[in-house]
Amino acid sequence: MIIRVDDTSKFFVLAKAPELDASRIKKGMEVEIRVNAMREGLMKGIVRSIDLAAEEADGWKQQQSTFDVRVEILNPPPELRSGQSAILDIVLNRYENVLYLEHEFINQEGDRRFVITRSGRRKSIGIGRQSDLAVEITEGLREGEEVEQIDFLKLLEGGM
Repeated sequence: MIIRVDDTSKFFVLAKAPELDASRIKKGMEVEIRVNAMREGLMKGIVRSIDLAAEEADGWKQQQSTFDVRVEILNPPPELRSGQSAILDIVLNRYENVLYLEHEFINQEGDRRFVITRSGRRKSIGIGRQSDLAVEITEGLREGEEVEQIDFLKLLEGGM
């Protein structure tokens, strides 16, 4: 009989960061953690280390090199178990009081950017920082104003 004893005073998640993202991850960064087997909300974590050497891509199994990132879970709930899988979101930057839209609501014509208002009118906007998910709106819109995506079928039929 083999008995395995885990130290549950601290929990760590070992993740593999793609080489394109690894240079942006720094020790001490905040991490949001979702454990697949737990219905509970987000847990907080912190990046404790990131390997200096990449784990090389392995042909067909892995397309790009990765770096091991070690994240400590802060205040883990008692029902957390060693070996459970998790999804990590590493917070690269946090901005307060920012107006933003998802990319699909922003249209471009030449170097001009615009949105379509609820009334179907074009409204010019200025943009700032961008992420994979959203774009900061710096001018042209106020909080609470509603915009729509362009309906390309309507455009083909001669509308809008």
